Amino acid sequence: MVAQSEFLIVPFKSLVDLLKLEPVPLYDDSSFRQLRLIERHVSKFPNNEAGEESCKSILIENHYIDRAFIEDYSNFYATSFKPYDNFCKRLHFFKLKPSQLKKEFKSLFELARNSDSRSPAFKRECENFSKSNYLGFSVIKPLAGTPVGRTVLQHYQDDKDAQFQRKFNCTRKYVAHVSGLELTVCGLLFQQQDIAVSACATTALWSSLSKLKEYESLRTPSPAQITKLATQFFLPFGRPMPQENGLSVHQMCQAVQSLGLSPYLLDVTKVNRSTLKGYLHSAVLSGLAPILIIEQVKFDSKRQPWYPDVWHAVTVSGMKVKKNHVANVVGRQTGNDIDSLAGDLDAIYVNDDNLSPYFRVNIGGSADVHLEFEELDDNGRVKETNYWRPSHILIPMHSKIRLGFKELYELAIAISRRLIASKAAYRTMYALQLTSTVQFTTSIKRSSDYLQQLLVGSYRLSSAGFDQFCEEIGLSRYVGIIRLIDKSCGVIEIVVDTTNIPTNPNYLGIICRATNSGFAADVCKTLSHQLGTRGNPCKIIFDLQAGLSI
Repeated sequence: MVAQSEFLIVPFKSLVDLLKLEPVPLYDDSSFRQLRLIERHVSKFPNNEAGEESCKSILIENHYIDRAFIEDYSNFYATSFKPYDNFCKRLHFFKLKPSQLKKEFKSLFELARNSDSRSPAFKRECENFSKSNYLGFSVIKPLAGTPVGRTVLQHYQDDKDAQFQRKFNCTRKYVAHVSGLELTVCGLLFQQQDIAVSACATTALWSSLSKLKEYESLRTPSPAQITKLATQFFLPFGRPMPQENGLSVHQMCQAVQSLGLSPYLLDVTKVNRSTLKGYLHSAVLSGLAPILIIEQVKFDSKRQPWYPDVWHAVTVSGMKVKKNHVANVVGRQTGNDIDSLAGDLDAIYVNDDNLSPYFRVNIGGSADVHLEFEELDDNGRVKETNYWRPSHILIPMHSKIRLGFKELYELAIAISRRLIASKAAYRTMYALQLTSTVQFTTSIKRSSDYLQQLLVGSYRLSSAGFDQFCEEIGLSRYVGIIRLIDKSCGVIEIVVDTTNIPTNPNYLGIICRATNSGFAADVCKTLSHQLGTRGNPCKIIFDLQAGLSI
């Protein structure tokens, strides 16, 4: 093992006390707010709002070279008159007591010596150990005013007794190497903004791009690199470093474009609550970590809003949705409802560099939508609520995705209307009693991930259906998925080519999972002709599934 001076295992305690941090002159200790919220997260994991103390020990790496900080250091801090260290500390959080942790480490070291550190058995044991005991890590920078650096914590788990479920699709697996051991944690990158090389917009981009790395061969740029890319052509707010005023939306898009990606930007200043939920639900379901640009809202004594021109950016890491669906009607036609399942979105979780990772945000209002950031005390009671108005959603994406979430949402409503029209004609022709609601969701998936869903997911195809799909339907790199659910016919998925645009669409195929071969087959044939081009009907994969759960 390495020397004790470099690695130290201690019982869990206040991080401010453990690190012996003191507030910078003339400021209070509010700069430690993020550190205290991280402490609360790991101490009360998995539910955070309630539960027993979870973190029981901390492993401290006293001399850790962090790539993100070393690039910030070389770009800014190295030229300061005051000498700063170019290394950090890294804290690792575990559920085990120090004595138990040392024992587990000893067992893993012995396994490595007796086999091979690269063997599948050793890697599997490291993964199992991480899954059971590891809560993540936090880099502590040598900056008294902004100590929290690159941090990845295990995201929240579902509370089985709750009426809601959490979906953290915008997280990924990160690996930390400690003394030859490979520790893994599923989360989303977070850090406290330091103002010198990164403000909220830079940090939000950094976090979102870290998730995109899971899908594309992308080396996540450091905050300093993002700031340089964003400010190389346009400086509306003055000097790029120190970053007193942050980045504009245009500069954020410039940074994404400079990385060879596509900045998909949605203006949501005038959308209603239901539509905003539709965009966010679809983006999170797709796992693309959208960035929310928001404007602070204040209320006067008569509850009239006013805007003090304060802006912020946060990265969405997950969402909280109702387990039991409540109707969210976004359109009607001939007595039938078009019901968006995105209405079940109750709250979102964001990485907010002013607060913490996985900070829960409620979506309030109706026509005038606002986001409610509720800060809780140690007992789970609301001590302060800040209100923000969403302005834009920015999503870094592969440049070949030209049909985005807004377009997919609108196509889903239009196709739902076609399905309703077919139902109306069928009902009249055969005098049948059919349901009066069509539900839908939308998402964008990598073709390989979508194929995996068809193979092992909740709506998997039969072996014959999957083989037919692979033989008859070709997929673009990313595909749009419009899922229609109608108890009269089953579950219908329209697969859309995202390299095209709505005015020149290309529908790749229709998948119908049905409990009957009557109405379901006929309605899919009708959709096939309506969505086909040049007289070529859209391909249909019809899969009869007895006992299909809808």
